[in-house]
Amino acid sequence: MANSTTNTTNVEKLEEVTSFKYLGTTLSLWTSSYISFTTKYRLCKSLVVSILLYGCETWTLHEGT
Repeated sequence: MANSTTNTTNVEKLEEVTSFKYLGTTLSLWTSSYISFTTKYRLCKSLVVSILLYGCETWTLHEGT
């Protein structure tokens, strides 16, 4: 995909893309003029919050850090 970067985790490399193909159609959610800013904001907020809440369950807490 165009304009992609690679993020590395402990397990695998993740590719960040600006668009992707789904069922044969190229989707570019964030640059689409058909989707309002409010909808994009709510979608981003719900996705990020849910991922962070799920991920924080695995964080190890240590005393004094």
